[in-house]
Amino acid sequence: MHHRVQQGECLATIAAKHGHLWKDIWSHPENATLRDKRKDPNVLLPGDTLFIPDKEPGGAAAATNKRHHFKIHLEKVALHLRLTGALEPLKNEPYELQIGRESVTGETDSEGKLEAEVPADLAEVTLFLPRQKQSYTLALGKLDPPDSAGGAEARLRNLRLLREARGEARGEARGEAADLAEALAAFQRVKEIEETGTLDEATASALFDEHGC
Repeated sequence: MHHRVQQGECLATIAAKHGHLWKDIWSHPENATLRDKRKDPNVLLPGDTLFIPDKEPGGAAAATNKRHHFKIHLEKVALHLRLTGALEPLKNEPYELQIGRESVTGETDSEGKLEAEVPADLAEVTLFLPRQKQSYTLALGKLDPPDSAGGAEARLRNLRLLREARGEARGEARGEAADLAEALAAFQRVKEIEETGTLDEATASALFDEHGC
């Protein structure tokens, strides 16, 4: 069957919904074209089409007239975060990550990165930064690809460039297209890319690398 990706879906949640491991779906030959198009299997654009193979039923031998217990192992996926301030990494930053009912604590590495395992169908996690006295609710699997307007805007917002371009401190009301163009130009200037204010291939690639996905 074919599945048309909806807003807010990613490969991990789609796979969990259909009872598959995400790698089994992504590696299927029918999805070769989409693999070539998207850098990250969990950053899909609404409207993308995934082929979902049929499930192969499993089985287990068990005696009759007895009670049996079966344990289901739910797939987990890696969550990678990179914390920055003004495009500079937050090095050795203490954090607490609330993953469902579980709380994980630690420090970011020298590049501001942290990694944790989360259930494949988890919708969000909460990140606490005690030293910064800030907390963030992170929606998982809802990021569009960087070469789309929505994906570029979300990454620029996460990198704090879009908010600066919006002139919020000045209280200015501006059009969204103008805001995005100015934020793209600011990012291009920092990355020494030709400053056009448009989302070209080089800018989308740099956004992917800087944002981490």
